[in-house]
Amino acid sequence: MAQDFDFLPDLILRCPLLSYRQYSYDNLDSLLQTEWFKQTIYLASPDFYHRLEIAGFEVSSLTSKERLTLCKYYNRMSFRPTPFGAFSSFGTVKYGEGPTKIQLTGENVWQLKLLPDQHITARLSRTLLDKGLTEDLFFSNPTLYKLNREFRYIKTLTATETGKTSYRLESFEANGFTKKLLLFLAQGAERYRNIINYIKANADCSDEDAIEYLHFLINEQIIISGYSTTILGEDYLHRLLGSTTLKTSAKRQLDLLLKQLDKIKFPDLNGIELYTKQVTDVLSADGAKVPAQLLYANLERPVTGTVGIGYQQQLREALQCLQVLCIQGEPGAVTDFKRQFKARFELQKIPLLQALDPETGIPYGTSLNADTNNPLLQDMPIDDGPATPGKISWSAAHRLFLKKWNALNAVEIVIDDNDLAGLAQSPVLPMPPSMSVMFRIYGNMVYIEAAGGASATALIGRFTLLSTSVKAIAAEIARHEQRANPEVVFAELNQLSDHHVDNINRRLPVYDYELAINSPFVLTGDQQIQLNDLVLSVVNDELVIESLKLRKRVIPRLSSAYNYQNHQLSLFRFLADMQHQGIGSNVTLDLETMFPGMQFYPRVTYKQTILCLAKWYLSEIEIKALTQADAINAVKKVRQFKTEHSWPRHIAVGRSDQQLIFDLEDEKQIIFFIDCIRAESSVKITEHLMVYDEKITDQDMKPMVNQFITILLASKSSYKALPAQRQLPIKQTREFITGSKWIYFKIYCSPLRANELLVKKILPVLRLLSGQIESWFFVRYVDTAPHIRLRIFVKEEYLGKILTILKAKLAVDVRYQLIQEYRADVYRRELERYGADIIEDVEEVFEASSNLIIHYLKKACNPDFKHSYHSMAIVSVAEIIAIFFADVTAQMNFAQGAAQSFLLEHKDTKSLKFSLDKKYRVLRDEIIQLLNDSEFYYKKLKLAGLNLQLYQTINAIIDKAGNFSETRKTQLVVDIIHMHLNRLFPDEQRYQELIVYHCLYKHLQAVIARSVKTN
Repeated sequence: MAQDFDFLPDLILRCPLLSYRQYSYDNLDSLLQTEWFKQTIYLASPDFYHRLEIAGFEVSSLTSKERLTLCKYYNRMSFRPTPFGAFSSFGTVKYGEGPTKIQLTGENVWQLKLLPDQHITARLSRTLLDKGLTEDLFFSNPTLYKLNREFRYIKTLTATETGKTSYRLESFEANGFTKKLLLFLAQGAERYRNIINYIKANADCSDEDAIEYLHFLINEQIIISGYSTTILGEDYLHRLLGSTTLKTSAKRQLDLLLKQLDKIKFPDLNGIELYTKQVTDVLSADGAKVPAQLLYANLERPVTGTVGIGYQQQLREALQCLQVLCIQGEPGAVTDFKRQFKARFELQKIPLLQALDPETGIPYGTSLNADTNNPLLQDMPIDDGPATPGKISWSAAHRLFLKKWNALNAVEIVIDDNDLAGLAQSPVLPMPPSMSVMFRIYGNMVYIEAAGGASATALIGRFTLLSTSVKAIAAEIARHEQRANPEVVFAELNQLSDHHVDNINRRLPVYDYELAINSPFVLTGDQQIQLNDLVLSVVNDELVIESLKLRKRVIPRLSSAYNYQNHQLSLFRFLADMQHQGIGSNVTLDLETMFPGMQFYPRVTYKQTILCLAKWYLSEIEIKALTQADAINAVKKVRQFKTEHSWPRHIAVGRSDQQLIFDLEDEKQIIFFIDCIRAESSVKITEHLMVYDEKITDQDMKPMVNQFITILLASKSSYKALPAQRQLPIKQTREFITGSKWIYFKIYCSPLRANELLVKKILPVLRLLSGQIESWFFVRYVDTAPHIRLRIFVKEEYLGKILTILKAKLAVDVRYQLIQEYRADVYRRELERYGADIIEDVEEVFEASSNLIIHYLKKACNPDFKHSYHSMAIVSVAEIIAIFFADVTAQMNFAQGAAQSFLLEHKDTKSLKFSLDKKYRVLRDEIIQLLNDSEFYYKKLKLAGLNLQLYQTINAIIDKAGNFSETRKTQLVVDIIHMHLNRLFPDEQRYQELIVYHCLYKHLQAVIARSVKTN
């Protein structure tokens, strides 16, 4: 990794408002009299500001609770660099030659960045928008899709008082009129009046009825206003001001509000109060309740000086170390979804919205577990559930840390190059096309707070709407990502969430494409990617999102630091998670993640870089012991606890970036610490390093807490392109509807019932109608439930007869719920998977395989059956491999490659490999006996003729496959065997397929070894 990226010359610097050097509670009285301090409090909490105002801005007049709140705010504006109102600032700086020397400018050039709070934005838009809607543009809901005989879409519900959002899957009938109307709207956004006229013309109704119907569509969010709230692009209220949809009076009101907002400087309390009054007047006139928080604030602080370029090498070496130590992997929900997708859809391309449908697709973030009762799976550790916090993937890094931790007498683990050299190097995932490293400078030391991410735009996206310099940096990152990955397109996600989090989600678009979910598109024309244009498939064990229009792979982008993991909308979580698939996006070291549940975690350092800080956890009992005493004894207890647990002088209390800093040698701060933890049931304490020097200072040369964000740009591509598409003959038939030559049934039943259904119901029908059926085959499948898919190629004159006989044969099972449901469907040939040039030959292989398997199942149902159930899998798969690969070494390599692919799918672990090897040892003698005389096996079962038919149909394909690439040939063999075993095994087909391949690989390996020894 060290040689695979370059540093962008620009960095973001984040600092608290004040220098920690002047932090003293004695300053609070004087600070409360300054206008700028009052304004920072107001921007953080208008309610608390008014409480201070009532107290005359005198500390002595505050309640104990109010004093505690004030102290917390003061602490944050002295130590916390994370953006929060005007408590902290951001600015841009560059790398330069020579030592680091940076000075932040004084308040006379501070740039206060104010936007209306997102909750206020939503309230104002509802109040100001023209209720007539006559000039509005409308488009169909971006999540709209057709499924069977209905349209489905996601409706966003927002609580008026709290701004919290929830989501609901809705549906309505897909009749002739709704189909035409939505097709009309799919051409592009339409004016209100144009839609009315279209409804009148196509529904033969009055103007009043058309208006009523359109308002129903709007209220139900089947169609959405083009002027609905959005978080992407220009500030929404400024955008609304430039539209034609506002009445003149409303436009005048909004113009006054925005002009007043632009006038507010820092400090300017009078300006803020005037703005507050104007907003209150507008909302109150309409009867709307005025939220307490009216403004979303940030502070941009110009910076002079540069960061020493020598830090780049230090960071480069540390990142190389982190790549070895950190466990890489895609989100657990992606792994689980991919497993279920492959089991249900295999290599098909499925419309994205249909694939994620909770009823007909796979609900994202859940697990589908199948019941199993199969001898081949006995003693095998099936692990098909989603990843949970309790599961730890043990690695060489775990062993290294545990060894050093056990030998530790201090609070620091030191990693050196010898340690790294001793770690087994697992396959390295490509680094993201760009990523951020957040670090702090302590003299010659550097502390890496966080590193990684799918894109460096995530950490800085929130500032693009506030700063032209940050916007330029983000745009350069996006351009680099696209240049380095020309075979894919990056699409910005446009998704409305809760009003509070949408304050930080507001940003300018920096990518060339946009994916809107529940919000109007901001980009125009060809830059819009519709959700219903996307299909999902698995290619080389990766989920791939493809745009049918662009014919390219689509990589979603969420250019926001928002933690979306708890978002209610699974579609949004899926798209955001897909950013991280296939890349090494996590290079942040956290011992707590590796060893959860400990009370203490040591610091970890590598050379001059701190990789993670020491931390401690206080239990509820310990908290009570520290806090349930008078002030003098409580201070003594804290000091005693500090000594016993080796706490440093300065500590941080809190989680993530919600931290307060305490000096445990200052009695007042110890009392403050006790007050802050008193009501907690658990407290996290992290060491806080205070070796800041004069490298980063404020305008008065006082040292500042610093937090830099540096940007890394990958020098190689990170994402794979779509595989080349085979050209399909124009005349090749893809789909066969019910009533055509191919009829297709889905018969839903328990996997335990499936074999009996095939043998006792379907086989007799096939025999009875053998003269009328030209071809047939079956597969087992799971979509909403397990079922058999039966496809029959029939002479047209016998279609009605076959339907009648099959219905009669299944009627009793349907009546007694042994068959939950059966229905006819459209047979869609998998032309992309097999190729239009051989699809008919493949269907003949499917028929021969189905005949062999169904007759084998009939024999296996006999109580006197002498062979193991899986014997057919061993014998037939070995023969199919041998037909395609004459050389034994080639056969072994194929089996090994196939087994390895399934191993990765099933979480390639040591325990699984051990179990597979053990399974082979159990089956070894049986496999040798079966494969030494497979011809006798078929003769004994009286299946030799059916096996010969399978052999002949496969040979017919081989004759046509002479010009196939090795990749296509190998994939064809994999697909044929996969479908063959799918017919044989009633459940856990992919897991049993892994076992079969592994056992054949080990067997062929032994055959080759014996041959070499003999020669």
